[in-house]
Amino acid sequence: MFESFKVHPFGFVRKRNFLKDISSVVKMWLDGRSAVPADKIVIEGTGGSFAVALSEIVYIESMKKLQYVHIKGGKEPFEAASSLEKFAERFARYGFLQPHKSYLVNYLYIRYIGKTELVLTTGENIPVSRRRAEELKGEYMKLMQDSTPAALPRQTN
Repeated sequence: MFESFKVHPFGFVRKRNFLKDISSVVKMWLDGRSAVPADKIVIEGTGGSFAVALSEIVYIESMKKLQYVHIKGGKEPFEAASSLEKFAERFARYGFLQPHKSYLVNYLYIRYIGKTELVLTTGENIPVSRRRAEELKGEYMKLMQDSTPAALPRQTN
């Protein structure tokens, strides 16, 4: 057993508790896999479906019951059929933060968080709710500590 620590196991399955142990170890493995973003996801748009890499989504903006998905590179935003609340639930595990009731932001594109706004690496400003400012900073710092520098996008001009 002690030799196994060299390969960083995430669980053990004992022979006499095989059925009990295997289910919990498999669940831990599946939970760990689901935290890793897939290369692309499909978003249902009002004009059809589109596939996009999570790392390409800069932010999602809600305006008058419509959601606009803003993509890296200044491309025209896609109009999405889902609610912002559903996006927040779906994308929370991928590091999307909600600084304001009308925005969901990919933490990889946050350059600066102020008291009333955050500045993105794209140069855009997103409002920050005063009641969310401190909590948002904490969530952002945790995500930054848990990520690797190689995962951060390069600044685009």
